Amino acid sequence: MFWEYVAVGISREAAAAKAGASQPVGSRWFREAGGMPPAEFRRSTKPLSGRYLSLVEREEIPPLLV
Repeated sequence: MFWEYVAVGISREAAAAKAGASQPVGSRWFREAGGMPPAEFRRSTKPLSGRYLSLVEREEIPPLLV
């Protein structure tokens, strides 16, 4: 819900409050995402094909290479 509120022009602080989170949490979500909604929350997002590794999968690989 937070990203839907931001997408319609509501400030991130107000969007956080409407989504049931605190203002600092809304600001953190916005900052951590670089001001862009994560892919799964974008309206124009097509379903992921499975062709590419997810961030979690990429993080799991390096320790296995040692």
